[in-house]
Amino acid sequence: MAEHIIEREEDAVCFLSYALDGSWDDSDIVKFSGWPKFELIISGEKFDGGVPTRIMPLLIEVQRLLNNIYARQKYGKRKRLSQEERSAIEIIVRLSDEHSTYFGVDLDKVLNGVCKEGIKKMSGTQITIVILSIAIIIGGHQIAKLHYQDLADERNLELSLEQSAREQQTLERIQQAANRSDDIKMLLSELGAVYELLIKKLEPEDELIVGEEAIVNGAIAKKLTRKPREAAIETRKDGRFKIQSVDTQAIEGGFRLKVKQVGLDEKPFVVDIPPNTLNEEQID
Repeated sequence: MAEHIIEREEDAVCFLSYALDGSWDDSDIVKFSGWPKFELIISGEKFDGGVPTRIMPLLIEVQRLLNNIYARQKYGKRKRLSQEERSAIEIIVRLSDEHSTYFGVDLDKVLNGVCKEGIKKMSGTQITIVILSIAIIIGGHQIAKLHYQDLADERNLELSLEQSAREQQTLERIQQAANRSDDIKMLLSELGAVYELLIKKLEPEDELIVGEEAIVNGAIAKKLTRKPREAAIETRKDGRFKIQSVDTQAIEGGFRLKVKQVGLDEKPFVVDIPPNTLNEEQID
């Protein structure tokens, strides 16, 4: 049996690769030392080591996520943690730099304890894949970048959160782990939701920093959290209609009509008339 010390993300990715590729000895164990840490910084005029009330509910969600991860891995289900356990994974808040508040928690001892419990329920390879994946996901910033880039792409926004070649390789390994573990799939989904919540209350001048890398500012965050518009569905409806109102300002060069079909007990609906389709005499 060999004990492998994990002091940084590169170590974790290396040993995760061994486990995923079938090169891991089931009797070997990993031990975290000084890493990982869940860390993020929010900078802005109102962040001087404190937490504006608009951020507090979001911070509670982050703490809940960490508690649930711990409970699922140690006990196999969500459950109320003891005071000692909650204290071990309690997020610490402190001043980072001027107008910057740090939120973080050291997770090395916690994950070492979870690993000892997990080995009783899973093979050495299985627990190694799960525990190293959790460490990389929570201790890194790639998932935050990936999530915000996906949000931007869905909304056709210009946002360039490029992943380096090493980061891409890390994400590929995490995806492989997720394909083997429902726990990792659930964690990725939950963390994505938390990252989205984190930016909902940012003001335009605020900035979110994950893993020492500035990810998004408040101005971009507002666009990212706005629901994408659903594509309009074009339909044809024949019959006689009564025009209830005409809006000449809604569509440049065209009209927006509110109409109701004559003889049918249906709600009125809106019809957009493109430019150069009808003139005002035809509408009258």
